[in-house]
Amino acid sequence: MFDCVLLGQDHADYGIATTVAVGDRAAASISVGSDTRSPSLRFKGSSLVPNEDALCIVDGGDRVVIAAADAHFGHESSHVMIDWLHASFTNTLPTNAVELRATIEGLGHAPDPETDSESTLVVALFDRVAGHGWVVNYGDSSLVVVTGAGEYRQVNLRDERYVAAGDRWPAGSCSSSAFSADPGDTLLMFTDGVDECHYRHPLTSVRPDHIAALVDRVAGHPADVSRALVSLALAGVDGHPGGQDNSAIIVAMV
Repeated sequence: MFDCVLLGQDHADYGIATTVAVGDRAAASISVGSDTRSPSLRFKGSSLVPNEDALCIVDGGDRVVIAAADAHFGHESSHVMIDWLHASFTNTLPTNAVELRATIEGLGHAPDPETDSESTLVVALFDRVAGHGWVVNYGDSSLVVVTGAGEYRQVNLRDERYVAAGDRWPAGSCSSSAFSADPGDTLLMFTDGVDECHYRHPLTSVRPDHIAALVDRVAGHPADVSRALVSLALAGVDGHPGGQDNSAIIVAMV
């Protein structure tokens, strides 16, 4: 089993991204961004912790579970949830949607962040042998599949729900949707620091066509794809600003 957890509080140097390979079939990147005057800073809980994103991967080979969270008004909610989920998944890797939802609902028993912080949360379990998976989503982070033929497919239905662990967890709210992918496809999970790297301007940020082309062009180890995508988000596209929000990225090969 291979695993990693990356918390934004440990990655606060502007213009810098950390990329970690997780075995041979998964990787992750995290960055605070590159714009020290970004309008997104108005929504940070503390100038001392400007990176409020977090992610984790637990890759058991036949099955992989990935999760990302993008907090607002403080890093505590994303960090508590991702830390707790990482510990839970490394202890017991879910085998199906029921077990995945049960683990996520367990966030009601996780520590309360004790601040007003709230977060997006997207968690996916993929069974490489069966070729299908399940995703649970709160908020506007993304799970996508880029097929071997270069097709970009948005998997999760993004919304405006934001959550926190402990007493503030919305008990009974956890529902999952199924998706499929084939060998040669690539799973990507990312917070909106990618597709809104130009803050609140998705049309002038990294778009689906950029991502599909990048996956096709890099076509290497997942770490190469993750590193290229976070670099693109930091730099911006087509002459527009980039790096105006935190970004957390996971790449997993089917």
